[in-house]
Amino acid sequence: MSMIYSRHDNKAMPLWLRASLTGSFLLLSSLASAEENKQALSLEKSIQMGIEHTPEMKAARAKIGMQQGKVKQSTVWANPNVSIQLDNVLGAEDGSGGYDFTEVAVSQAIPIFHAKKQQHQAALGVSKVEAMYQQQQLQLEYAIAQSFFDVQMKQALLRLNQQHLRAIQQKQKTKSYQRDALIRYLTPLDLMRLDIALQAAKQRLSQSEGLYHEASLSLKALLGLPLEQTLTLPDLEPVTTPYQRNALNVALEQHPSLQMNRQAIAEAEAGIAVAHAQQFADPVVTLFVRREFLAGQRDTVTGLVVSMDAPVWNKNEAGVTQAKYSVQQNQAALATAQRDLKTNVHKSFLHVNHLIEQANHYQKNVLQPAKKMLRLTYQAFDAGELSVLNVIDAYKTSFDTQAAYIQMLASAWQELALLRLNAGISVIGYTDSTPQLEKTQ
Repeated sequence: MSMIYSRHDNKAMPLWLRASLTGSFLLLSSLASAEENKQALSLEKSIQMGIEHTPEMKAARAKIGMQQGKVKQSTVWANPNVSIQLDNVLGAEDGSGGYDFTEVAVSQAIPIFHAKKQQHQAALGVSKVEAMYQQQQLQLEYAIAQSFFDVQMKQALLRLNQQHLRAIQQKQKTKSYQRDALIRYLTPLDLMRLDIALQAAKQRLSQSEGLYHEASLSLKALLGLPLEQTLTLPDLEPVTTPYQRNALNVALEQHPSLQMNRQAIAEAEAGIAVAHAQQFADPVVTLFVRREFLAGQRDTVTGLVVSMDAPVWNKNEAGVTQAKYSVQQNQAALATAQRDLKTNVHKSFLHVNHLIEQANHYQKNVLQPAKKMLRLTYQAFDAGELSVLNVIDAYKTSFDTQAAYIQMLASAWQELALLRLNAGISVIGYTDSTPQLEKTQ
């Protein structure tokens, strides 16, 4: 036999409710103190950390450096060719015999056909990989945002399950009610229901702790943080109206993916000019000094030779054709990207606004009534009008609606992150993509 003591007084707050509120206040106070000691990690700061430490962004910057190296290399002259000839011609002519150095020649190719065109194409390639860097940043921002909001959701669900467990535990405490006048008798069946609800709440709490830690590890890995470091994130808040449609259309025109395709088209068009120029090999100028046997004596002869390939058999027509098809391929890729991004922006825009409206409706018509129902159920139970089963059912209804609301908020934030990805909107603005050469062992 077990008894729970409570005082029936319409003018006073029930003791179990006061105890629950006191515990909640102490919990919130401790959480507030902990958050004051640790600076909350915002989404903006998370993205900045990810860009700084993520190896994918370092690889994207290195790719820019590689392309800049190609620009420099395109203007560098080919190394000269030096040749020295040793033979016995002079000895045979004057009868002295032996071998002598008879010729020294230096040949240099003069880049008059290819250099400028190759440099222009390489410079366009730099612009393309810079746009690729911005696209890589957008992808990283999206991944961090998805993980960030997932951790916020798991954090909120963890706290909710902690509150659920404490609320059930409060119902099993009897020492606080021993001095009250009205004694409520709980049957063995009531005690069994309370114990089942308690054990189920413990299981949910244990599961939510595991999910929260897994989500935290994923976020810390993206940010390059030590896996044992504790994360402190702000509470999950409702999403306000995200972006106007006109602003999304303007941002979409400058999307890094589209810029990348436009630069790829320009680079391919420059490749046509390079292919035409490759019909002609650069001329080679050779300066030589030769010793010969002239008028019965040895003499020195100097001369200059200019040589150049004649484009008779190979006019590089295949290279020109390939370059033209490359332009068409990149034009098709641009059209495909424009079509897909425009469609995805429209879908994400509708979905985000739908989720915002849904969350507002749910908060007003489901969440608030569920909390009110729980409060009225407490009062009716204290008055002896309802059983423990009604209280447990009210617990479940209230906390299930709160969990659904939390998941709804997280979905809205994650869809907003997808909208930014599709529209090409950066949370922190596009960062400096200047590559830096790191020292290697």
